[in-house]
Amino acid sequence: MASELTPLNKAELSQLRECEAVIERGQKTFIEVGNALATIKEGKLYKAHYKTFEKYCKDKWGYTKSHAYRMIESAQVVENLSPMGDKNSKGGVTLPKTEREARPLAQLETPKEQAKAWAEVVKESEKTGEPITAAAVEAVVERHLPPPPAPEPSENGDGAPWENDGESDEDGPIAAKIKATKEQRAKFAEFDEDLQAALLASILAGRQTLRNAIETGEVAPLTIEEKIKAEQSKIEAICRAIRKVFDEEIEKLDGPWAKDLNRKQGAIDKFAAVLETIRSCKPAEPCPRCKGDAAGCKDCHKTGMVTRNAYQQLV
Repeated sequence: MASELTPLNKAELSQLRECEAVIERGQKTFIEVGNALATIKEGKLYKAHYKTFEKYCKDKWGYTKSHAYRMIESAQVVENLSPMGDKNSKGGVTLPKTEREARPLAQLETPKEQAKAWAEVVKESEKTGEPITAAAVEAVVERHLPPPPAPEPSENGDGAPWENDGESDEDGPIAAKIKATKEQRAKFAEFDEDLQAALLASILAGRQTLRNAIETGEVAPLTIEEKIKAEQSKIEAICRAIRKVFDEEIEKLDGPWAKDLNRKQGAIDKFAAVLETIRSCKPAEPCPRCKGDAAGCKDCHKTGMVTRNAYQQLV
């Protein structure tokens, strides 16, 4: 039965307005937003107008449930790192600057493990002179993740750690790569097979944690880097398909007028320019204005990504 709407008292209403002000200020930092969302969730400050936290996030801010939980998790990671900080070579404290940098650390169980991994990230960045990126954090976190647990015998006797109806685990859920408790496996098994597969792929890609997947039951959206790669691949596939048809058909143009004034070769040259124009539509970088935000902005046509030419004009 869905919970009923409940009026807020004066103190709760004041707290809600303070939290929403943080989020509405253009989502100033992911830390403030994550902490504000956590306060709203834990205090159920949404209850006057929304029956669930998930509906509040979606209707009020356009956040999916998984994105809201990622923001909360990432903010908590920074809170875990803040007490000790990771001093850089200049004596200053270095902390994750974006939600994408903090997100992989949420895969580690304890604040101590998170701090140790982050210290390595900072050290490697200073050693190489390269800026800290989400990919660099993911690489370090990967080294700190525990090895996958040994498969436990299942009722069907195949030794698979997840129920797969006796089918080969090669084609089923590849959960041996993910550390999970029996309770987590049981909760995960409540999802249908298609959702399990999608969630596992998302977890293995580092887009969300197992805990986030179980709590939200939603597949995390692609990162902006993954969206860029997918769009690049799509456009390149279009170019290859067009090129193939053109190459096959242009050979049929063999009459004397095709050779006259080099018309056939001219058409081939112009077609190459057409492909270059199509390829120029490929996104190359996250939008420097909205920082690749999922909602985007007018400069990136609300996609969060821009072409190379647009990027050079915006920076």
